[in-house]
Amino acid sequence: MIAKQQGELHVLHLAQYLQFPEIIHGIFTRLGGYSRTPYWGLNVSFSSGDDFENVIHNRLRALQALDIQDYPCATLWLVHGADVATLGTHGWDDWRFDWPHRSYFVDSQELIWTVKPRLKADAIITQQRGVALALSSADCVPVMYYDPVQEVIGMAHAGWRGTARGIAAATVEAMSEQFGSQPRDIYAGIGPSIGPCCYEVSEEVQLLF
Repeated sequence: MIAKQQGELHVLHLAQYLQFPEIIHGIFTRLGGYSRTPYWGLNVSFSSGDDFENVIHNRLRALQALDIQDYPCATLWLVHGADVATLGTHGWDDWRFDWPHRSYFVDSQELIWTVKPRLKADAIITQQRGVALALSSADCVPVMYYDPVQEVIGMAHAGWRGTARGIAAATVEAMSEQFGSQPRDIYAGIGPSIGPCCYEVSEEVQLLF
């Protein structure tokens, strides 16, 4: 994993994806951003209680750091399960341009992003170009996928519940079923998550694995 600084923001890149110039990716830490205590930094979650305008500005700042601020951005209602959503070519209610209440102008920049996504899932895959996928992982594990043969990208939110339910494998299976990806062609990258310093795994959770 390679760490870079974009202004006040800290962005992490998976080294294995740098060989593919056709895709853009990044994982952000909480450093930088508009939010104040107790939401300090780059908070991109509306459900935390943070100020709405701060969250919108933080989301735009993250997209600008990757130079994808003009892309419509699809996200999910995360439920700690193993369902995988497919972003197809016929439009999707959570990011379509004809939902004006899902479009915001921040510093004269139009930001297409779902405030309250209605589609419940913990992974999303697509073969579309010109769109961005975004997930907030908090202390859970973010997983990124890319199949350079079929040109399919995907993201998964893998908390312990989703991991126990097989979200990582379910995402690979969905890429295979929906777009013909072969598992041997898929590059998967695991991002940072909470560590043993701050999270205790109970015996009940251990037994699930």
